[in-house]
Amino acid sequence: MSKNITEPLADAPEGELSDATPSGRSEVDAGRKDKIRARIVQGVSLLGLVIVILLVWHFLGGKSNKAASRPRSEVIPVEMAAATQLDVPVQIKSIGNIEPLSTIAVRSQIEGTLQSVRFTPGQEVKKGDLLFTIDPRPLQAALSEAEANLAKAMAAISQGRDVVARDQATATNSRTIVKRDTQLIEGGVISREEYDNAVAKAQADEATVRADQSSVATLVSAAKAEQAIVNNARVQLSYTSIRAPLSGKTGNLVVTGGNLVRANDTTPMVTIT
Repeated sequence: MSKNITEPLADAPEGELSDATPSGRSEVDAGRKDKIRARIVQGVSLLGLVIVILLVWHFLGGKSNKAASRPRSEVIPVEMAAATQLDVPVQIKSIGNIEPLSTIAVRSQIEGTLQSVRFTPGQEVKKGDLLFTIDPRPLQAALSEAEANLAKAMAAISQGRDVVARDQATATNSRTIVKRDTQLIEGGVISREEYDNAVAKAQADEATVRADQSSVATLVSAAKAEQAIVNNARVQLSYTSIRAPLSGKTGNLVVTGGNLVRANDTTPMVTIT
């Protein structure tokens, strides 16, 4: 190619040939540079495209891996039931002072030996629960004696009523004799002295009946007094069993089994809150 360029043309003048040779070379060099630039641009574009494809693949691949690595949500079974209405405890936490609704100091109402304790300190008790037992034998003996005296008084009342009934019969007979003697004295059959004796005897018999009735009334009063003594002995005997007057929590225990407790002592046996 360079050979063809350097050969002189036959028809062309000498001055024109020398001017055409340098311009052709410059055009060839410019074409080569354009081709090189085009290849560089193509290479850079291809490299950029490869980089973009790698970035896209890395981004999409990371997302797919994360999605694949996520565990599936567990299926929770649901149960159905009918709605009911119940009391639900409500707890409110706060700072403050707590005061009991009621506090009772338990004391003995009689004097005696404590036999047993039926609870432990701090235990929840209900109203009427047995707390203490005091030796009941002395009070049981007193009750038996009072019941015997009451039985004796009731027997005396019964005997007095029998006497009243007997004397009432005698007084009735005396009144009948007086009525008969009244008719006889009017007829002159009996003397005045006999009639007066009959009247006096009837009056004495009626006085005896009244005295017997008064004695029976006295015996009834005595029997009522003995009944009161029996009732009091029963009440005293009931004090040997000390029960909880209210429901609550017991405090510290002051006495134990075998101790001697006194009636209405200043120190309570236990406190129930």
